[in-house]
Amino acid sequence: MVGVYGDTKREYRHKAQIWGMYVTPRARHHGLGRALLEAAVEHCRSWPGVTHVQLCVSAKAEAAKRLYERHGFKEWGREPKALLVGDELLDDIHMIRWL
Repeated sequence: MVGVYGDTKREYRHKAQIWGMYVTPRARHHGLGRALLEAAVEHCRSWPGVTHVQLCVSAKAEAAKRLYERHGFKEWGREPKALLVGDELLDDIHMIRWL
């Protein structure tokens, strides 16, 4: 699954967000993540005026980060200790892909 959205406010309409992406462990390594990401980016590209797509990924999700990088996303910032998973605080990596 993958979720995308665009803001309706005039000053933010040029940005699209990927807010969630997940492939079950059993379905991984079959190209599904790549296909979902490509479909999400193409969907965002179809929105008038959208210039780029942004997403956040946990610093611990190294495979996901590599997938995003292979598809043109670049890290532009990091939010320290953004996520609390169990007792562990994890950084969020902010990424962008220009269309």
